[in-house]
Amino acid sequence: MLTSPDAAGSPTQVDVCLALPDELQEPALLRRYEALLDPGERGRLGQFRFDRHRHQYLVTRALVRSVLAERTGSDPESLRFSTSRRGRPELVQTAGAPRLRFNLSHTDGLVACAVVVGVDVGVDVESCERPLEPLALAKTFFARSEAAELYGLIGRDRRERFFTYWTLKEAYVKARGDGLSLPLDRVCFRVRGDGTVDVRFDARLDDGVADWQFVVLKPSAHHRAAVAIRRGARSDLRTRTRKTVPLVCDTSFGCPLLAATAAGERGCDASDVARERRRRRQDLAQVGLDAAGVGPVP
Repeated sequence: MLTSPDAAGSPTQVDVCLALPDELQEPALLRRYEALLDPGERGRLGQFRFDRHRHQYLVTRALVRSVLAERTGSDPESLRFSTSRRGRPELVQTAGAPRLRFNLSHTDGLVACAVVVGVDVGVDVESCERPLEPLALAKTFFARSEAAELYGLIGRDRRERFFTYWTLKEAYVKARGDGLSLPLDRVCFRVRGDGTVDVRFDARLDDGVADWQFVVLKPSAHHRAAVAIRRGARSDLRTRTRKTVPLVCDTSFGCPLLAATAAGERGCDASDVARERRRRRQDLAQVGLDAAGVGPVP
């Protein structure tokens, strides 16, 4: 079983568990991971043409089974999953059990599983080294103001801001469970110089800014991650990052916070917002960043 200081899911906390596939190469451990899979997962594993993609899928399934088993007190191989009407994976739970919500994402060198009790959550991770052209994609998929912001940046700043907005959008879509049916330009983000994330929704989404919390993380020098939480009437949830070796260990991971929605923007007074921004500046300073480290915003 996984060892963790807090195995139970918390209604005030989102755990973002990160696994590094390149570090998980021990043959005996990988055999244990394969033994966890159900027939459908084994079939999917066998369909990958390239070993790297096969390995990434295996680590992803081991991570989600390990993380959810620890939080339900179940054996990881006994977990069963279903799919929502719109294609979102869900954990099959017994009646009366705390409603665990989870979401998965993977990219070269990183796998993430976000888990929380009682609210919808989405996570997206991306490698900033992916060979793509930010301006061309922004013109097609981003809101006009987001694309204009990218045009005002150059080099690494442009690429990192692109992936910040891309991961935020993907995390939001995944938390809603809408899949590819939701056009990405209908949600618009802006990261201010102090690291505050502003968001606007197109009226056709029928969504409210006050219901959502967004967090942008820097898991490594080459990766971006974003978490979207449909918090509803709750206060902001704490985001806790963990480094997980499935079936072996789960430890605290000091993942730098790059940006987040301001706590209480559902209608708190100015002093509350000021306190939250001071706290965020302190968080950034602790990881060697200042407001400018998040990148300039026109």
